[in-house]
Amino acid sequence: MSEYESPTLEPAPAPMASGKPWGFWATLGFSLLILLAWLVAQVVATFVYFVVTPSGRALFKQVMSGHSAPSSLTEDGTLLAIAGTLSGILLPPVCVLFAWLRRGISPREYLGLRNVPLAPWIRWLGICLLFCAGSDSVTWLLGRPIVPKFMENAYRSVIFEPLLWFAVIVGAPLFEEFLFRGFALAGFRYSRLGIIGAVGLTSLGWTALHTQYDLIDLSDLFLMGLLLVYARIRTGSLFIPIAMHALNNLWATLEVAIKVHFLS
Repeated sequence: MSEYESPTLEPAPAPMASGKPWGFWATLGFSLLILLAWLVAQVVATFVYFVVTPSGRALFKQVMSGHSAPSSLTEDGTLLAIAGTLSGILLPPVCVLFAWLRRGISPREYLGLRNVPLAPWIRWLGICLLFCAGSDSVTWLLGRPIVPKFMENAYRSVIFEPLLWFAVIVGAPLFEEFLFRGFALAGFRYSRLGIIGAVGLTSLGWTALHTQYDLIDLSDLFLMGLLLVYARIRTGSLFIPIAMHALNNLWATLEVAIKVHFLS
């Protein structure tokens, strides 16, 4: 067993000697502020979408003339690409800032910004691939489409595909992991919630962020969240769940791209 892993939920590195993260209420408050910043990023992305893209300008004129925005706007790939890119670039530094405000502990230690040897990388990325394959197998056995309709609609509507790939594979994992498996987990696990409560709360919070999916897909996401947080705790590194999250999203994006370009 690697020195970076332990047989329990606790990480291998020694307990934080220099200081502890924020407590429960401060962690909750700062996490809500980060989510508020995320909502602001969505508003900014929508503004950019209305101003820059031809479809956005046409939709803006439609809204200004008194018509309501179509529900398909929530599945517009270009808007999602802009929003995901902005979130991935702007919000991780906010998580670092709130960690830095806690004196006595460095942001690197707070968030788990530490590398690990090659073996854990291979092990956990392999586990992630097995999870993806298993998830698809269960989906197929249930008679459900491997590619959710939401993802297909988003991919078909995007103007510039590389931006959507960046938003999904880089932007979303960076923002979501820095918040849930980084900042929030660190604070909640050393609060009255303890490690089990922190795992459950952060996994539920991450799942709830994905309102575009149905209950079965959300159940699968919750299980993926548990796997990501377990990898974070066992390795002591946030980089591992970021990479696993990115690999999972790459898998899903490849599937939707294959369906749209080759199977339709």
